[in-house]
Amino acid sequence: MIRPERPLVVVADTMKGGLGEAAIDQLMALRRFVPEIRLAAPGSSPRISASACLPIDMPSSVRDVPAMWSAARQLRRHLRSFAVRPVVHAHGLRSMAVSLLAGVRPLVTNHNGSYMNLRRHDPRRIIFGLLPLLTRRAFSVYPGAGRLWRFLPLRSPRLRDLEPFDFDDVDASPSFVWIGRLSAQKRPDVFVRALAEASEWVPGLRGIVLGDGELRPSAELLARELGVPIEFLGECQDVVPQLRRAWAVCLFSDFEGVPFAIEEAMWVGRAVVLTPLPGNEWLGGENALYARDPSEAARHLLRLSDPSFARSRGLEAARRVRELLAQVDSHATVLSVVTRREVRSSWDTVRDEETTSRSPR
Repeated sequence: MIRPERPLVVVADTMKGGLGEAAIDQLMALRRFVPEIRLAAPGSSPRISASACLPIDMPSSVRDVPAMWSAARQLRRHLRSFAVRPVVHAHGLRSMAVSLLAGVRPLVTNHNGSYMNLRRHDPRRIIFGLLPLLTRRAFSVYPGAGRLWRFLPLRSPRLRDLEPFDFDDVDASPSFVWIGRLSAQKRPDVFVRALAEASEWVPGLRGIVLGDGELRPSAELLARELGVPIEFLGECQDVVPQLRRAWAVCLFSDFEGVPFAIEEAMWVGRAVVLTPLPGNEWLGGENALYARDPSEAARHLLRLSDPSFARSRGLEAARRVRELLAQVDSHATVLSVVTRREVRSSWDTVRDEETTSRSPR
């Protein structure tokens, strides 16, 4: 078995959301191949033991200079505790900055697509495009980040336990699910307004919002003002029951990578309506429906209120996502960089380990 001589420390901005899931899944996938691997991030997760965590007070913004230096000092102390200096893999730009301040040249996976919204010659976009020069290797989870960023999409850890759903499981009336944090980036108002417009033409049409955040009160207020039936269920650990009910899944954002929520929806055979962003278009292809504003989204919801159309789009979504992600294994790619040799897929490794851990002893 190939084992790198140096330990690996995965640094993450958070243990929550898609970024947190990706970092935790990397630890789970590589711990069988790496002699010593730890996750440096704020918070905790039931998926990993406390001994695998290196606590760091990650600041909410790189503009908080004192907090950034404090986090860098914490990371530097952690790294010095290893007998052999570890390789560092930073998930997110804050983690990259903290690693650099700690005196480390890390591998980096960038999850933030906001730079795609900047004008081509904006100095900030130029700086972003040159950041890989400061790293050992730079990956981007969305395409088009720049020549120096290697596109490396991530695969949702939940796909291991998901199988296609029969369309007969959906609600009797058209139901559309929105999954994501209720924040300015995710534009939940687009979903609410689109449902309000479409519900004027389709009796019984309804929405289900899975997620929480600072915009939840305003989104609920907007739904009441427009008289649209939407269930706000908050943050859900298990979205499977709601995916079964859904005729389609929606996500409208100002920027995204390749969203895990959409991978999962397509994987189980649900049509998707998305903002036309590079990562979404790579994942959805010609089969997905794209909308930039509520009226355009409402027209798609009307089309998807036809069960035969929703079913056919869902079947095509499942076929496409399985073909696309069949060759994706970001963890094996990272391990190949660390070891400088080809490494077999890590997909079955994590699935086998988690199945064993859930089995009665």
